[in-house]
Amino acid sequence: MMIAYDKQPHIRQRLLQAYHKDKLAHAYLFYGKSGVGKLEVAKWFAKLLFCKQVGETGACLTCSVCKRIDLGDFPDVDIIQPDGASIKVEQVRQLKESTHYSSLENKRKVYILNHVDTMSISAANSLLKFLEEPEQDIYFLLLTEHKDKVLQTIQSRCQLIPFVSISSTIIEKNLIDRSVPSHLAKWISLLTQDSQQALEWAESDTFFEFHQAMLHWAKLLCENDVTSFVYVQTTLAPFIQDKALAFVGLDIVSLYMRDVMLSAFDVSNVHFKHKSMGHQEGFSTKDMFLFIAKAKERLYANVSAQVCYETLSIDIVRL
Repeated sequence: MMIAYDKQPHIRQRLLQAYHKDKLAHAYLFYGKSGVGKLEVAKWFAKLLFCKQVGETGACLTCSVCKRIDLGDFPDVDIIQPDGASIKVEQVRQLKESTHYSSLENKRKVYILNHVDTMSISAANSLLKFLEEPEQDIYFLLLTEHKDKVLQTIQSRCQLIPFVSISSTIIEKNLIDRSVPSHLAKWISLLTQDSQQALEWAESDTFFEFHQAMLHWAKLLCENDVTSFVYVQTTLAPFIQDKALAFVGLDIVSLYMRDVMLSAFDVSNVHFKHKSMGHQEGFSTKDMFLFIAKAKERLYANVSAQVCYETLSIDIVRL
């Protein structure tokens, strides 16, 4: 996985400047998509506060303190994760109780609350009371993928820090640097902005097989091949039982269709040169994109992925 503070250098620099000027806020809300480095940067921030060898560029990252924070084995850095589907009021109460005890190794304490948008109302209100009366040398880092689901009153007590999505170019380069074949690295970089997810896919034989199967299906669809319907049943069905993969599969088809359309107009910015770009007379990528959008709508409505894919096959063959 890419090192988070390499991915978000502007945020690291902003926090570092505040640290050196002694102007750190007592509470921050990190928000952005999954995989952009929120938790990793939160740990980096904690290292900044506890490392004994902080320099102009931040914590040393190699001392025993920094390593213990990485391992979750540093008593004055507490990471609170959802208990089941949500962060519960009991967890916040335990957090508040722990602040009454003196720091075990330093005068500071850091609390990292991951997926803070999952807080129950009672938990959020309990935390709010604590944020309204901040204690010295206690720092809160609230992390979320859904800022709009965090109470406005909590947001108003925090310094908001947006995490930008990682560009496809950076993800592609990172994968290639890890010896992932360039063609696969390119595909993955276009399918996700989550660097951790990208690496997991690149290392997964199952994802590689799924990707190859989806490309073959996309080719059948472009050729209006009636066997595309059967291919869903015989080959794709086991993969798309995973709903997340079912959505990814439709994105693969969309990207394939895009290249087919651009190639027809001899446009230069085609992602991939597919072996077969031919299609029957009357082929309409516009209609195909509409059908793919409808397939996604059905998936969101909890229609079976296999039914969504079979319906898409029928719609396109009828073009």
